[in-house]
Amino acid sequence: MRRAPLRIAVVDGRDPCPIAEDLAAGLAARGHAARLYRAEPDLDRLMRRLRTDAPDVVSDHAGDAAVFAALQEMPSLHTLHVPPRGRLAEACLGSRAWFATHSELLALAWRDAGLERVQVLPAAAAEFRRIPAVVRPVALVADRRGAAAALRAGLGIALLRERAPRDELGRSLAHAAVYIAGASGGFDFLAARAQLAGCPVVGDAGAPLAELVEEGVSGLLVAPGDAPALAAAARRAAALDRHAVRASARRRLALEPMLARYESELRAIARRSAVRLVA
Repeated sequence: MRRAPLRIAVVDGRDPCPIAEDLAAGLAARGHAARLYRAEPDLDRLMRRLRTDAPDVVSDHAGDAAVFAALQEMPSLHTLHVPPRGRLAEACLGSRAWFATHSELLALAWRDAGLERVQVLPAAAAEFRRIPAVVRPVALVADRRGAAAALRAGLGIALLRERAPRDELGRSLAHAAVYIAGASGGFDFLAARAQLAGCPVVGDAGAPLAELVEEGVSGLLVAPGDAPALAAAARRAAALDRHAVRASARRRLALEPMLARYESELRAIARRSAVRLVA
């Protein structure tokens, strides 16, 4: 028997999370009434829109303590993309809401902080259309450390507009020799997107990045804080087979398994909420 579609609100942050757009589009393609909402300075306006639209369940990616608190009145799955810190950690640790993350390391950090109800959903990204490209001797970098490593490796530096239109982002990644990830400790969706475009990834082995990169195939990881090793890895990664990079990412980071898990979890949360209301 075919299950009834859900009304799903996907709430993104003021700094957009790449997964939110992919998730909303993917769930809509599965037949759900999924809609993307952007968190905005006027939080009351966002909540009025949500109350009017009356979703069955919310998928929250805002990473904002005020948004989290406001959503407590609605059945929600809160995906945590950053380690526990500040007001967001305080709000989450005092809640009985449902939580998820895309990284085993991030989940462990939150559990160590006292948040036991956090599960790991598979990391994924929507695939780029394959773009024929001449690879240029430039590195896309996430921070100053990456820029220094690129220069030390003899590579130019390309600035990446993460909020660029999808085709533009795909072209930038396809042309770049390597992407040097940042050291924030948060989940790096750009690393997933880079590999899907055939661009190798370099970064810290101790970060959630280790769960995204197939060592020696789709990128290279080094000890955190080792600047010479990061530069050397950037040089070596630029020579990796880009077809193998893309094939590895398509095998490990496909969107459909993640969509299926989100669909299952959101449906369960909506069902539990409906049972509570009836009771």
